Amino acid sequence: MDSRIASPSQIRVFWDRYFSVLSVFRIPEKSRPWYQKHVEQFIDFLPDIRLQNRTAEDTRKWFETLSRQQQIADWQFRQKVDALRLLYGQLFQSDWARNFDWDFWSMDSRRLEADHASITRTYEMIDKNVSARKSYLARKFPELYRRFLVAIRIPDYSINTEKNYLGWINRFLAFHSSLLPESLV
Repeated sequence: MDSRIASPSQIRVFWDRYFSVLSVFRIPEKSRPWYQKHVEQFIDFLPDIRLQNRTAEDTRKWFETLSRQQQIADWQFRQKVDALRLLYGQLFQSDWARNFDWDFWSMDSRRLEADHASITRTYEMIDKNVSARKSYLARKFPELYRRFLVAIRIPDYSINTEKNYLGWINRFLAFHSSLLPESLV
């Protein structure tokens, strides 16, 4: 509800209706002010667009923005998703909300480890990458490691294949005291 357009009584009616929806869905009373806060944050995210006029794309952008904020706990992210799901799916009954993938955003709220497949699939070596720190090849031969990443990722091999190949390379190097294959011939 856009407070610049709505009167105080309209705002009060809006929140009463929203809290009624929360009650129907058995959201604990102590959590309801937090749901209100999540909706208010979404209002502030796009202050020039009325709440009822927002789209699935607006909602997706907000979730993407939130997902980059490290200080938000997984349960808080899920609660923010739930707050908007109830707002648009139940209170407003927006057409787009029926087809919006709420489960994706709820389930996607888990924090991923630094070497998770969806994070590591870049072509450049990142110093903070856990896989790179664990890899003997990456530490001793960073340029060769970068070439390995490009070679394995361009044909889009699975992350497990990449990890297996890297394991074999690391064991080979350890067995041969860090000698590269061309120096063994």
